Amino acid sequence: MLPNFLCIGAHKAGTTSLAAWLQQHPQVYLPELKEARYFAYDPHSEIYRRKPRLIFPIRTLQEYEQLFEPGRGRKAIGEVSPQYLPSEHACTRIAETIPAVRLLAIIRHPVSRAYSQYWMRVRTGSERKPFCEAVRSGEPWVRNSLYYDNLKRYSETFGDERLKVILFEELVSQPSEVLLDLCNHLRIQAELAMLELPRENVGTHSRFPGFDRITRSPKLRALLRPFFPHGIRRAVRGLRAMSPPIPALSEADKLACGSLFLHDAERTSELLGKDLVSLWRLR
Repeated sequence: MLPNFLCIGAHKAGTTSLAAWLQQHPQVYLPELKEARYFAYDPHSEIYRRKPRLIFPIRTLQEYEQLFEPGRGRKAIGEVSPQYLPSEHACTRIAETIPAVRLLAIIRHPVSRAYSQYWMRVRTGSERKPFCEAVRSGEPWVRNSLYYDNLKRYSETFGDERLKVILFEELVSQPSEVLLDLCNHLRIQAELAMLELPRENVGTHSRFPGFDRITRSPKLRALLRPFFPHGIRRAVRGLRAMSPPIPALSEADKLACGSLFLHDAERTSELLGKDLVSLWRLR
């Protein structure tokens, strides 16, 4: 069977916390696999076919349908893959496979979102530049904070009725109101929902970047898994969990980098009918 809702992103904007909340609702089913990424996979591309299974674990429609079999009978059956929002071919493949699907997207202050992903990259050793310098690079991870084109693509493909855009800041500041609205969008009973948001996937700063690079790399984990029993792998995860929280983003850096996203925020504001520029204080 196929899902009837998808959470499509954005990266580092609260999707993990939202997934944890959804899993608590008795009418909702999410598979154990955290990110299926099925629609972001391109079966016609040799580049994608060469990527390890840890990056794209689900590659056929049959594999994808099997993920949701345990949820048969639940009212809302879905999955969370933030790779879908920036992916053009994911939008097309979703529309071809489940055209009546309901979509959730979460967006966040573009600098704060980029800062969270920046520290994830620092932890794995893939980023060494200071934050503002790294943001000005315009690399793909930075462009995840440019929401307009991605949201417009999904809005035009599925219509505004099927696409629910949530603001991370409102989800944190007024969770009851936002989660009630989300229940209506997914057509699940609000009275069965816990109207508090779990705090998940809080960013940390590794004391040992080299160690983190090994333990968080999908390719390296796949190579080393046969040589390390489950107990050792669990101990490694425990060491990672002891890492201190990431340093707070300074207001000076937030303002300095905000201008890079101002034009996109203006266009996204017009698309959503909400003044994001003022909400995010980008001026």
